[in-house]
Amino acid sequence: MQVSKEIKIRYDEVEKALNKVQTSTGLIQFTVPSIEGSNELNAVIKITDINKDLATLAQSYQALLLTNIKATQSSVEAMKETDEVISASIKRSQV
Repeated sequence: MQVSKEIKIRYDEVEKALNKVQTSTGLIQFTVPSIEGSNELNAVIKITDINKDLATLAQSYQALLLTNIKATQSSVEAMKETDEVISASIKRSQV
């Protein structure tokens, strides 16, 4: 069996996957339920604080994920442009 030395990137599939992740990321909801009411137990206060921290963490994760998606899209576009330049160069040298 011969192993191919060519690496093929399916740009359209990569873009579809990144767009799907980006869309899903936008659908994440960050709501902190109010459990306090008239109850002022220490446990309720701690749980509320934890919920707020969790919401902040989730928002940070969402922002980081969107940043990574954009970086990946830029990298894929750069690879695509490089492939096109190399392909054109090879075609010119064969003429």
